[in-house]
Amino acid sequence: LICGGLFYLIVVVSRGGMGGGDVKLAAGIGSFLGYKPGLVSLMLAFISGGLVGVILLVTGIKGRKDPIPFGPFIVFGTLLVVLFNELVPRVLWSFGMPVGMPTGMPTGFAHRQRGIN
Repeated sequence: LICGGLFYLIVVVSRGGMGGGDVKLAAGIGSFLGYKPGLVSLMLAFISGGLVGVILLVTGIKGRKDPIPFGPFIVFGTLLVVLFNELVPRVLWSFGMPVGMPTGMPTGFAHRQRGIN
């Protein structure tokens, strides 16, 4: 609910800048991973989407008003969290983002990490 609620808030505040599919996808990911890994996957989605968006703007492929689908970035962030479950928090910590993960996640997320939680 937290991940979907965050996206719903973005939809309301941005007056439709994101679609309902993004809200549903974020809610499903949050219910699958739990709220902390879900928020980390969404943070990775925003970072990767922002980087790709800047590259598309700088190269002139997209303009400021052109839509860029965000669903693929949500899926990409989730895949990073699921596949590289112990590496993601360490990398984010190295960039100064204090991301702690709970122990005992169904995906095995951070259950062997020491000192990050």
